[in-house]
Amino acid sequence: MEKHKRPKQVQSTTVKMETGCGHLYVTVGRDNVKIIELFATLGKAGSCITAQNEALTRAISLGLKYGIPAERFRFRKVPNIYFRNVIKEALSKEN
Repeated sequence: MEKHKRPKQVQSTTVKMETGCGHLYVTVGRDNVKIIELFATLGKAGSCITAQNEALTRAISLGLKYGIPAERFRFRKVPNIYFRNVIKEALSKEN
């Protein structure tokens, strides 16, 4: 696998969700064709869930950079994570 080079400028959409831990802001970055990065920020900084959130989104972004399509990420083993739905929602708001 080869790592895709990130363009200097990307289009992005941020979606705000309510969670039991505060506001979750998920930003989906795209090049002209596909999702290339994902960032998520939880309203409450410094908690364990914030560290887990950052680790998860970094892992997803790394996979995206190596060409794994967003649709391939599944979270059956972690049922309380709804990133697939958030990605779909963010994409629908871009149109």
